[in-house]
Amino acid sequence: MVKKAISGLNQKLELSHLIKIIIGFGLLLLVYEFFYLDIYNLWWPLLILLPPFLGIVFVALGIFSVIFIFFYFKYISWKAFFPVMISGFVLLISIYLFYPIRYFRINIEFMAKSRGFEEVITMVENGDLRPDNYGEANLPKEYQYLSSDDKVSIYKENDVLYVSFDTNTAIVFPKANFMYSSNQLPPDVDIRLNVYKINPHWYLVSYL
Repeated sequence: MVKKAISGLNQKLELSHLIKIIIGFGLLLLVYEFFYLDIYNLWWPLLILLPPFLGIVFVALGIFSVIFIFFYFKYISWKAFFPVMISGFVLLISIYLFYPIRYFRINIEFMAKSRGFEEVITMVENGDLRPDNYGEANLPKEYQYLSSDDKVSIYKENDVLYVSFDTNTAIVFPKANFMYSSNQLPPDVDIRLNVYKINPHWYLVSYL
């Protein structure tokens, strides 16, 4: 009886450890989604390497959770299904929150820089900041934190003013930009680009 009790306790401990690992992995996925743009800015190859790695880890946990049922159902009954159920829940939550978490992160960055953005727009509209022949203007030193390359792109299309701030320094992948539109309508961009509306005049334009 004592041996059986000890065995049952061991199974519960293993169940607890597996559940903690799955939940920990789920939290890691949410952190990855929140800092997606920062990872993109830091080193773009990580966006090629991380998704397959995370996918492999998730599949491995899923397979292990299924195997766990066959080995431990006779010891802990229906509780052996907990890892599979939690894995499915983590997958659904990760899919459901993928874009909301990312856009929440974008909104935080925009809010932190919004005053600087608006001051630059005022300078452009007043003619204090003019584009060169390539449609770019160097930002004053105190505003260079707003753009990764210390510049803004300025152009007009059908009397609509567009001002674009780079958010990263990626070389291979197209850049993600905070873009101002004077008429509150989104910019007419490549159909492959993703346009996320932050507020009536501001958008994030990217492949992300």
